[in-house]
Amino acid sequence: MVPQWFWLSVEFQAGDTMKLRVALCIGMLFVSLGHGQEKPARLTFEVAAIRPTPPDARYGGIKPMPGGDGYLVQNMPVITMFSLMYKVPGRQIKGGQDWLETSRWDI
Repeated sequence: MVPQWFWLSVEFQAGDTMKLRVALCIGMLFVSLGHGQEKPARLTFEVAAIRPTPPDARYGGIKPMPGGDGYLVQNMPVITMFSLMYKVPGRQIKGGQDWLETSRWDI
């Protein structure tokens, strides 16, 4: 929007083309500022379903998803997931709760 003070301060007289040119340039600047803003990108996020593995599950593993966008995890403890996904030897992961090594999860 063009501020109201702009229109009140510019007065034209016959043959005063320089002021007219300046006023038009300033007006075009204000119009371009209003239309030059881009729309924000659509927000996206990832969703993961994390569930305890059923007690009767026998097999499991970690598979990378096509395109490198994630992993499919079945019947694995959290410590093993960290070790494989972040390429850290399991012996270097210390501390944490017991369930990190004993509970198995599907992601």
